[in-house]
Amino acid sequence: MKSKYLKVLSLSVLMGVSLMGCQAKTKVEVQEDTVVENQTNTQSLLYQYNEDGVNHLKAYYPTLEGLEFALKNIGNELGDLTLTKLDGTTFDFSELKNQKIMIEINQDGCSYCKANEPVTAKVLSERDDVIHVPVFLNSTVEGIKEFYKELNLEMPKYVLIDNDKKLVDVFHATSTPTTIFVDENNKISYVAEEVFDETSFNDALKIAFENEKIYEMK
Repeated sequence: MKSKYLKVLSLSVLMGVSLMGCQAKTKVEVQEDTVVENQTNTQSLLYQYNEDGVNHLKAYYPTLEGLEFALKNIGNELGDLTLTKLDGTTFDFSELKNQKIMIEINQDGCSYCKANEPVTAKVLSERDDVIHVPVFLNSTVEGIKEFYKELNLEMPKYVLIDNDKKLVDVFHATSTPTTIFVDENNKISYVAEEVFDETSFNDALKIAFENEKIYEMK
């Protein structure tokens, strides 16, 4: 039965539409043999999921790129990761272990990030159970401060800089904004490469933190 669903899914993702969200500013050139290898790995990872899991992944990630990104991340533990605060001190993500976290990968000059930030800030201001952690690539402290000033937003408690692009490697991120949801089990429960509106962001929070976890559908 699972084989039938995988065939349908394979067909749909290979016919997929363009990548959601903004165009990648950290995009890396990939060779044709790497693309073939990625597709093979994607199929292999899909075989781990049951029918419900395949249906959920098909609904949430209708493009091949999105599906590959999801399968590389969902179910992984956050692991040991340290980045830099705006004051230059080191921040260790273990401080937030077993809490609900939304990691938002931004750039201070990214117009899509500027469109996304007021939405996530507004929705999360009405919740006290999700910790908002914006992480900025290719950015300066001054640029990040200007980012929030321009948007007339208060800076979240945790704002980090990642000019070494550690998160690009850890999460296989290819565009900004990219959002990583980490649940109370310290596992990545949902990922998104898109600019949210309030409805889609609330939906993402439900998928990540309130519904049955995708990574359990195996």
